[in-house]
Amino acid sequence: MAVRDALENVLKTYMYKIAGINQMIVTSKKSGDVIAASAKFARKENIDNVAALSSMLYQLTQATDKSLDSSLFEFATGEKLFTIMGGEVILSAVSDPSVQIGISRMYLKKFTDSIDKVYKKAQDLVQDDNKDNELADIFRTLSQSKE
Repeated sequence: MAVRDALENVLKTYMYKIAGINQMIVTSKKSGDVIAASAKFARKENIDNVAALSSMLYQLTQATDKSLDSSLFEFATGEKLFTIMGGEVILSAVSDPSVQIGISRMYLKKFTDSIDKVYKKAQDLVQDDNKDNELADIFRTLSQSKE
């Protein structure tokens, strides 16, 4: 699918710009489906688990009057999972133990805002689900403008 490939290239570009990030996953808030994912190492087996956790966090915040902006989990191995809520999407990022938490969170939040804006534009511009090439062009433009 052209859209997924283009968005995965955007994720890969950002993943290498933020030191210590090894995996990024974009999930739809509405459906909980993985829109795109990219990993530096062969760890794609946990993509569905990370996406499910991120979606569960979003669903839990819907039950309260206070929405979740972002969350951080630290595993026993020292790796961290960042979950950033956008307007339409959720960005999840898995990092090395030595990652700079504040700086990484700031860049991930900005990236989530960028992806969310492009996602909304793509939905507005493309009425027909079969127009994957137009969506791919929009995401490709985003990745080239951030390099």
